[in-house]
Amino acid sequence: EKARLLHIIKTQSPDSIYDLAKKAERSFKSVFEDVKLLERFGFLETTLEKINNRKRLKPMVVVDSIVINIKL
Repeated sequence: EKARLLHIIKTQSPDSIYDLAKKAERSFKSVFEDVKLLERFGFLETTLEKINNRKRLKPMVVVDSIVINIKL
């Protein structure tokens, strides 16, 4: 699901975490937790935007590729 969220953010540019949750057809709470985890590991960043009296966090992917090495 986290990889799918990264794909949605990269291809559809959601305006907020709420918008991302709608596009992913998942609950806001679970998407918010996944976004915070991905942000902590450096895969994405969120920027605070203020529109009228509302605040929203816009997620943005900050990596272009992920390389995984598995030693057997």
